[in-house]
Amino acid sequence: MIPLRDRIRALPKHPGVYLFKDAHGRVLYVGKAGSLKHRVSHYVMPGRLEPGKRDLAKRATDVETILTQNEAEALVLEATLIQRHDPPYNVRLVDDSSYLYVKITRETYPKVQFVRRADPDGAWYRGPFPTASAIRTTLREARKLFPWCTAKNPGDQDGEPCFGHHLGLCPGICAGKISVQEYQQHIEALKRFLDGDIRDAIATLRARMTDASMRQHYERAAKLRDAMRAIETATTPQHVVTPRQESLDALGIARSHTHAAVAVLAIRHGRVIGRHIFPLLTPPDESVSSILRGFLLSYYPRAADGPPDILLPEPVEDAALFSQVAHRPLRIATPTRGWKRRLLELARTNAEEALRRSTAELESPAALERALRELQETLHLPYPPRRIEAYDISNIQGTLPTASLVVFRDGKPARREYRKFRITLEEQPNDVAMMREVLQRRLGKHAGGKNPTSDWPLPDVLLLDGGKPQLGAGRVVLQKLQLSIPIAALAKREEELFVPGKEGERFHLIRLSHASPALFLLQRIRDEAHRFTLGYHQLLRKKRMTRSLLDDIPGIGDATRKKLLRAFGSVRALRSASPEELTKVVGPKLAQTLRTALQRTANAVYPVRNSGKP
Repeated sequence: MIPLRDRIRALPKHPGVYLFKDAHGRVLYVGKAGSLKHRVSHYVMPGRLEPGKRDLAKRATDVETILTQNEAEALVLEATLIQRHDPPYNVRLVDDSSYLYVKITRETYPKVQFVRRADPDGAWYRGPFPTASAIRTTLREARKLFPWCTAKNPGDQDGEPCFGHHLGLCPGICAGKISVQEYQQHIEALKRFLDGDIRDAIATLRARMTDASMRQHYERAAKLRDAMRAIETATTPQHVVTPRQESLDALGIARSHTHAAVAVLAIRHGRVIGRHIFPLLTPPDESVSSILRGFLLSYYPRAADGPPDILLPEPVEDAALFSQVAHRPLRIATPTRGWKRRLLELARTNAEEALRRSTAELESPAALERALRELQETLHLPYPPRRIEAYDISNIQGTLPTASLVVFRDGKPARREYRKFRITLEEQPNDVAMMREVLQRRLGKHAGGKNPTSDWPLPDVLLLDGGKPQLGAGRVVLQKLQLSIPIAALAKREEELFVPGKEGERFHLIRLSHASPALFLLQRIRDEAHRFTLGYHQLLRKKRMTRSLLDDIPGIGDATRKKLLRAFGSVRALRSASPEELTKVVGPKLAQTLRTALQRTANAVYPVRNSGKP
């Protein structure tokens, strides 16, 4: 078989779609290109790839290409293939098969239905709606305002009226109470109402109410009046958000690790009529622009009620070609100021709140228990890991090297058990050596299985921030101390989990699903360790920047330093002080030590601290 690198080099400079596959033939990623040779060649040059795509380049063993007439055709085909294959390295809607559409059939007596997909059958569709309960509630309330019939054959007036007629939810077409034209007017008003064209719906109802009153159908006129008032009451909180009566979607995005949420703020005829939240699974380190592009490809070709204008917080590739995919005109813009930018900020706020809620759900007791049991299965543990310790290293070019230990009990942080470490290596610090030192200091007292302190037990799992080198350092320490503790390292860029190998294998790589509760928990633990270490490192840097020269002179502690600075005000004044003046404050012996040190560093410049606080 021709090596993948050689196959890529032989690709044509032609528009088309490419599909990367793994050794088992599974499609890993689908992309489109104006020039297949130029685009796909990037995957054999890791330095030019986004971090999230580097792992793809490692896993791919084959590439399939499909040529198209032009780039627009390639974009349409890309969207189709992503939906068909659901590749793990493409941005995906979470469980999009469960999204609902509202369908109104195209027939003499239109039916109102919920369906799972929009077919090209000429019917009227709106959706997809990610929250089924919300659209069901909306339609249930809409039926009170614009009744429709659920009978199998509403035109068969010889049968019994439908059950909805007795509840006031059917206008009576099945009982011969209204004409076909009137029934169709009901349905058209419902469509306009669902599209947010509320003023038109009210005007239509008012005209029908006037007509019914003139015909002396007072009971019917009263029902139309009540429906009109109900609409006005329901829409009172709505406010016009655009200077003109425009219809558009404003998209906001929030992300955390491999989870993201896109909020679609639907503005119709100048009013906000809805907000739809779409949870996404994204590859690690995927750019916001790439996530938005993937969402557009997944959502708008199937969005039956999409407006012509879409506002995005960042520009996306191929924006001018999306009309071809959606089969209708689309104008995609990224405003930087004005009311459109404010709409994007509102959409972003909605996305952040939705992601916060979903994150809170992942941190619920039930979700944490699922995550711990998944970790038990993944790491082949005899029981769920109730105590997990995570370690992280922080240093900047070898200066002020520090480390942290954070503890999670039953999936929750046990902050009283967090620990900070100042690295004491005499050699030039490096992450692997520092990790080895920290683990030795933490676990040294347990060598040989000893447990001298019952309040500081051994962990069920050791989690290291890093990859194979850090895992190797941890294994060396555990072997030296004769300890048998499950250990793993989580690499940040690709979110890969490394564990010790078996049967001669040094390391074993585990790729958890991006939707995995266990991966979310490990990411949270790793990030908490990083936050704690970084905070400690920044504190030490701040202390170093505010150190006084006096801190480095033997015999001068915190109390003496404060006394000297209160008496003289600054290091410069201390240098100018006479031996007698210094002796009055600290005594003759320390005064001599102080004068010698100050003279030795007379040409050095030090920041002065006037209080004992860092």
